[in-house]
Amino acid sequence: MPLKQFRDSEGCYSYLLYCEQEKVAAVVDPNHDLNLYLSAIKDLGLTLVYAVDTHTHVDHDSLSGELAKITGAKVLMHPAYVEQRKLGAAFTGNKTIEKHLAHNSLIQVDITPQDREIITLGTVEIKVLYTSGHTLDSISLFVDNKVLTGDILMIGSCGRSDFPGGSNEDMYTSLFDKLLPLGEDCIIYPAHDYNKNINSVMGFELVNNPFLKHSSKQAFIKFAEESFAKLPSFSSGDKIQCSLTPAAPAPVAEQPPPATSTPLMGQMCSAMEYYFRTIPQHWNLVNSKEMLEIITKKSQDVLILDVRQPEEYKEGHIPGAVNLPVRDLPIKVKELPANLELPIITVCHSGARSAYAAMFLRGYGYSHVRSLDLGMHQWKELSFPITA
Repeated sequence: MPLKQFRDSEGCYSYLLYCEQEKVAAVVDPNHDLNLYLSAIKDLGLTLVYAVDTHTHVDHDSLSGELAKITGAKVLMHPAYVEQRKLGAAFTGNKTIEKHLAHNSLIQVDITPQDREIITLGTVEIKVLYTSGHTLDSISLFVDNKVLTGDILMIGSCGRSDFPGGSNEDMYTSLFDKLLPLGEDCIIYPAHDYNKNINSVMGFELVNNPFLKHSSKQAFIKFAEESFAKLPSFSSGDKIQCSLTPAAPAPVAEQPPPATSTPLMGQMCSAMEYYFRTIPQHWNLVNSKEMLEIITKKSQDVLILDVRQPEEYKEGHIPGAVNLPVRDLPIKVKELPANLELPIITVCHSGARSAYAAMFLRGYGYSHVRSLDLGMHQWKELSFPITA
């Protein structure tokens, strides 16, 4: 399913999702510039059917209502928006927040999906996940191995919980019980980022996001309370910030750069994703039959890099494959052969992690990197050889 991302200068992200077959679309978290969405819809020949707010925003006016009036689209929010608006109406202490809450409380909501309900967009199915914690009415949208997380999960952080309707307890449940089970391959698209990142992968966040490193709810709550206490108060007059800006760890002498500053983050973007999927396949993908021929005939010197987790690798891998989890690439890339012309094929379960690994390796200068299309899933379906 195609996804178009819009980014403004203040770190607000919004999205256009659409079905190519039936030419219907949904806009998620529209803000600031109405013409951006109207122009994109017109240029792509789409009909807007949904305007989605992942939660009641406090830092900007939502354009869902205006889009609905112009296009006839239906506004979609979680049913908890009713209670969230009551909390917003009682909020005082910051005139800017009060203004945004007042504007957004007037938007008429047409569709109120429940947790795990499926919304159809032409032939595309979008699963709505109730992920409260940032606000009472927060939702995430899961579609095509992507998740639009709103302000609940950010890149290297998560949404602050001290806004009206926020709860660290609910935040923990949403992160650990709803989002992390989507799997390490899942690609994350947040509603904010203050470091100009575009997206991330759940496996990368699991290792690098400090909010996801806690073994208990109590430890998470304590960490969140201490972390969000560092943000400017509502009455400070500073720009409203919906999450912490992750700080890069201090570099250690004679060590590789910290993971947050490697090309992996800079290259995990929608443009590269589109590039990887649309350029001629022989440039970036190898199918299972071609891979079988390579390992059977040994027709070329090639490094097969299995980027799954060690436990996945041990359950069964392609003969000759070397295990280097994608999460470890930033710190172990220099252990790979120095020959940048060496053909490399990356492998994972579905093709998602291996695609990012291939982009990462290309960013380091390896010029002949391809990813196994549809990964071990198809390899096993075809009953091709596996070594345990």
